[in-house]
This record gives sequence, C-alpha cells and structure tokens, in this order.
Amino acid sequence: MNVVTMRSAWNDHDAAFVGFKGGDNAASHAHCDLGSFIYDVDGVRWAYDLGADDYNLPGYFGKKRWDYYRTRSEGHNTLTIDGPNQDPKATAAIVAFSADPKSAFAVVDLSKAYPSAKQVLRGVKLIGKGLLVEDEVATDEPVDVTWNFHTQAKIKIGENHRTATLTSAKKTMFLQLLTPASAHFEIADSDIAPATQSTVPQKVVKHGGRSWS
Repeated sequence: MNVVTMRSAWNDHDAAFVGFKGGDNAASHAHCDLGSFIYDVDGVRWAYDLGADDYNLPGYFGKKRWDYYRTRSEGHNTLTIDGPNQDPKATAAIVAFSADPKSAFAVVDLSKAYPSAKQVLRGVKLIGKGLLVEDEVATDEPVDVTWNFHTQAKIKIGENHRTATLTSAKKTMFLQLLTPASAHFEIADSDIAPATQSTVPQKVVKHGGRSWS
C-alpha cells in the first residue's frame, strides 16, 4: 500500500502523529489521493481526511465516480495540478524513508499521477512536533498548482497571505509558506453537496501558485 506513519513520541499525550500515503489509485474502493496525509498534535487532528462516501450515490462505482468531491484529489490533503484530479490509474511508491527519531521523514514519487509534469515528489518530515511538507514539481511549461489542507479548525490568514493560524479546542497551530515566493494561502468551503455527501463542516486551507522547471 505504500503507507507511512510517524509520531514524535510514544509517552506524550500531546505528541505529533502523521499518516502519509502513496499507493494505487486504481485499487478497489480507492480515491485519487496519492500523497495525502493526516496530522495530529496536542490532542487535535488538524489535517483531516473526509473518509468514505455514500456508496449509493448515482454512478459512485461507475462513470460518475470522479465527479464526487471526496473521491477526487481536491477532496484530499494533496496536490492538484492543472485540474481537480490525479490520473485515476496512477501509482505512487514511497522512495525514501527514515525512522530516525531525530529525523523521521518519507518521500513519495507522485510523477505518474500528474501527466502535465515531468516529475513530482512530496516529502514529509517531523521536526519535533512540527511538520515540514516539501513538494518538488518539474514541468516543461507553467502549470497551476494547488495544495489542499482540510481542517475543522478556525482559520485566520496572515496579512501577507503566506501564514495562517488554526484554532481548535483552545489549541493553535501555525502554518507558514517557505517557497515559492508566488504561493499564497486562501480559505475555501469544501465543495460537498449536503443532500448527497453529508459530513461535519469542513474548511480548506489552500495555497497555490505557478510552477515550472
């Protein structure tokens, strides 16, 4: 399945936990969610996965499968490049991993998921309780890249739109964009129709920009 889990400690209730996946979009019941992750720290889940949908939705296992938000890439904590979805037949392998408690990290090769890119790598690294997510996107032509982060927390975007503060259960988490200079945060409601895809209220913290080799 190419799944990695990491945590900052085993004896700390407020420890950080990360679940990160590669895998196969064509696997039975799979979503187009290669490179997605969840993130807990201080007893709060900050980065959510929306989970399974209503299997009785029209065409859910047929022609309409990739019309539904929860099955599409944009409905997960991963990248979208020039559109809402990865290649539904793509696979992604974990190509690097370290279990070193002082430097736990994993890298997944997402290149097959994005036909408009030459290479796409995503790495996650625990730094204490903090999480670094690094994406490397190489293309021949400029592309639109969006990085989604689904959360139930209250979101406040910084004045320069390159920082964000999340608040939940009287706890806070700080997000900061390091590169590229053109990237920025914005808040969007999850595109879920309540009548057919019920869920707890969600918000999406997005950062987007243009990328090329």
